[in-house]
Formats: sequence, structure tokens, C-alpha cells
Amino acid sequence: LAWLPALFLPMYEVWYGGLAADYMDDVVFHVAFWEFPALVGQRASDAGTAVYQMLILEVVLVLTVYILPLVATGLAIGVWTMDPDYSNLCRTVLSCIHPMLCGMVFAVSVFAGSMGFAPVVDYVINQEPTKLCSHFHDVTEEPCLSIVGEPLIGAWFVLLQSVFLELFIILSLATYKR
Repeated sequence: LAWLPALFLPMYEVWYGGLAADYMDDVVFHVAFWEFPALVGQRASDAGTAVYQMLILEVVLVLTVYILPLVATGLAIGVWTMDPDYSNLCRTVLSCIHPMLCGMVFAVSVFAGSMGFAPVVDYVINQEPTKLCSHFHDVTEEPCLSIVGEPLIGAWFVLLQSVFLELFIILSLATYKR
């Protein structure tokens, strides 16, 4: 039941502030779970990442965070609803793909990543050796750029969905039908 809200509700929000934000079109943006692969691809392309690297990144991301959890859900349902032969086949395949599921890791990284924007940006633009924005701050008493992130309700649903899926898979693998 947590799949739909996890897909469509925004996972986190990012705010841009400071002098540079005055020249930006959007100073706040939200990211939903279904938008994440496109956002990663766009940012990688903007950064000049090689096409083959973007392709590998997108395939791994989509496979481990989107496709395999859906397949695992179907297999776990199959363990409980199929006749014994197919149930054992579903359980065997599920036990093989279970270590490759990254939903919980992804959900936790959304929380850590969204809350880590400010310290990382502050370190990059205000610390040695660059001290890029300290000159602006000395003159204007305002930061030249600040980026703050916050997890939203969608991140909670992604985490909830990941926990429920993990429990359902463990329960499905622990059962034994003859």
C-alpha cells in the first residue's frame, strides 16, 4: 500500500539562498521518487559525465531501486499464493535477488543526503583552499550561496515501503510449504 504514495509524493525539498539565488529561476524544488532517475541523468549530463557512465548509473539505479523491488513483491506474493512447486520456485528466485535490493539503503540515503546539503555546500565554498564566498560575505554581510535540504513526507513513505517490503520478503523466505 505504500508504493503509490512513495512514488508520487515529494521525497525532499531543496532551497537555494544567498546572493546567487537572486539570479536563479527556481530557488525551491521538490524531488519525487519517480523523478529521481531523470534528475540524476540530467545532473550527470550537465556535469559532463560520459554517456556510458550515465547509462551504467541509470541502469543500476533503476534496476536496484525500482525494478527489483517490484519483482520481489511479485515473487513474495507468489510464495504465498501459488501451488507448492511454483511457490518453491518463487522462494528460490526471491532468495537470489533479496541481497540485491537497495530500497532501504536508498531511503536512508535520501534522509541523510537531504539533510547534508548545507554542511557540504558550506565546506566547499567557504573553507580552504577556495574560500570562494567569504569575500562576498565580507562585503555584503550576506552569503553568496546557501543550499538547504529537508526530507518530506514522500521520503517517509519510501522508507516505510522499504521496511514493509523487507519484512514481507523475510517472512516469505522463512515460510516453508511442501
